[in-house]
Amino acid sequence: RLFSRAEGIDQTFEVTVAAGETATVSGPLRQGSLSVRASPWAMVKLDGRAWGKTPLKGRDVYEGTHVLELYNSDLEVNKRLEVKVAAGEAKALNVPMAE
Repeated sequence: RLFSRAEGIDQTFEVTVAAGETATVSGPLRQGSLSVRASPWAMVKLDGRAWGKTPLKGRDVYEGTHVLELYNSDLEVNKRLEVKVAAGEAKALNVPMAE
C-alpha cells in the first residue's frame, strides 16, 4: 500500500515475492479527475489543502478516497464529504450549500 494523506495518495498494489527475494514496483500512479460545483458557492479543501472556489472543473486527483471540505462564509455552512475516485474516472459533484 502506498499512502500519503498530504499528497492525496492511497493506492494498493499486489506483488508476489518468493522467500528470500526482493521486488521493486514502479510505474505511474493512477489518476482520475474531480469537478466540484456548490450552490450557491463554496471554498474547497481537498485532503486538507486549499483547492479554490467553486466551480472547480476537471482537476486531476490520484485514485482513492479523498476528503472534501466545503465552506460558504455568507451562509456560515461547512460540509465534509468523502469521495472515491477511480483511475480514469471523471467524477462530478454538485453540493447544495443552502438547505
